[in-house]
This record gives sequence, C-alpha cells and structure tokens, in this order.
Amino acid sequence: MKNVKRAVSSLRRLKSSQSVMLCFKLDDGMIGLARLRDLVNENNEVRVPFLDKSIMNAGIVGGQWGIRKYRTYQVYGLINISDDLLYCILEYVDTIIGYHGMKEFTSGGKKYQREFVQLLSNLVFNPIFIIEISRRCVSIKASLSKMEDGTPAIKFDLFMNNKILSSLILDGFTGRIAKDGVFCNDVYISSTQFQVMIIDTIDKILDVKC
Repeated sequence: MKNVKRAVSSLRRLKSSQSVMLCFKLDDGMIGLARLRDLVNENNEVRVPFLDKSIMNAGIVGGQWGIRKYRTYQVYGLINISDDLLYCILEYVDTIIGYHGMKEFTSGGKKYQREFVQLLSNLVFNPIFIIEISRRCVSIKASLSKMEDGTPAIKFDLFMNNKILSSLILDGFTGRIAKDGVFCNDVYISSTQFQVMIIDTIDKILDVKC
C-alpha cells in the first residue's frame, strides 16, 4: 500500500460495526494475512465472516495465493486495535476499500469520481426532491471534495439567498455522513435516505431561524 498512514487515518473514521475489504499483496502479502489471522484468533473485537475465515486458512496453507479471492477478506473491528498493529498488517495490503452503499466511489481515479458525483446528484436531485427544496427556498450544489487526510468525498452545500446554510459530506472511505464537519451515526445507504436527511437538515435549520 502506497500510503499506510492515510489508510490508518481513514480506518479511524469507521464506526465499530463497519467492515472493510482488504486485498493483500501478491508478493509478500501472506505475511500480513498470517498476522491478521493471529489477530482474529486472539482478539474477539476483530473478526471476519466464517466463509472468509475458511478461505483465509486455505490461502495460507493451501498454496492458492495467486487467486485473488484468497487474498481478499472482509474484516470487522480494525478500529479497535492500535496504530502499531494496523501498520504491521497494512504494510502488506495492496488495496483497502470501505464496505458501504457507495464503496465504488473510491475505486477509480478523479475522472471516475467526478462521474460518480454526477450520477449521485442525478439520483438525489429528482423532480420531486427539487420541488421540496424549492418550496423551502433552498438550493444545493454537489461537488467532489476531500477529507482531511486526502480521502475522496462528496460535498453537498445547502444555500439560501446565496449564503451557505449547511454542508453535508459523504466520506468516500467509510460511507459516513458529516454535517458541518461533525459525523453523525448515519452511513450512506441510498439516495432516498440521503434526500430525507437533507430535507430534515433544512427543516431543523429553518425552525431555529424562525
């Protein structure tokens, strides 16, 4: 992995119930997988699904390392271990992807990410939703953004009279949603869920202003 430090920073934003997909390196990744297996066996806060655990053992002892599925695992609870332990595993990881409703967002380059922003915008800003926010005299702008560690994100700025009322950010790695820089408990699931959240955010702000 090119930037282990950023990966550790991204993992720290996960909720404890969330998982990630780790794909270990072809050349020396088996060292990291063995360390992960030991961690899973020793720490009940870190776990992998039963099927992944079976594949993990086959990948280590069965000589199947060249096949990608034997190098890719869904892991829960990495947020619960120290940075030192994370570094010892992640240095042998090729790719790490958050497991959530918009996980494809970070799988491509800038061009793909911009296209994803446009696609998500089209899903969120459907005619009925546009009518709802227009009734509240609010406009919304979606743009490609970044988290503090450089992880791609999607930012939604809410405007009234050309002034920003609020900003919502979808963290591309965790799928978590931050309102004005503060993470809430919500993880992105669907465009409909996000529409409801935007409307709720607008209505709460307008109630306070009134």
